[in-house]
Amino acid sequence: MDELVEGGLIMMGGPLLDEAGLPRGALLIVNAENENEVRAKLKNDPWFQRGILKLESVTRWEIFIDERK
Repeated sequence: MDELVEGGLIMMGGPLLDEAGLPRGALLIVNAENENEVRAKLKNDPWFQRGILKLESVTRWEIFIDERK
C-alpha cells in the first residue's frame, strides 16, 4: 500500500464506519486515467493479493470545490 501512495496512485484513504464505529470497508481516492489503470496497479499490491482489501467498484469523481487551491 505504501508504494501505491508513494507512486502517486492513492491520494487519500480510510475505513468506512458503521453506526457503531466499526469498520465496514474502505474508501480510496486515487489518481488514475481509468478503471483499468486502477485494477492493474492494485492487483500487485500485497494488501489486495492477501485479501485484506478488495476492489468493489470504481467511480469517476471530479473535484469541483477544493479549498486547498
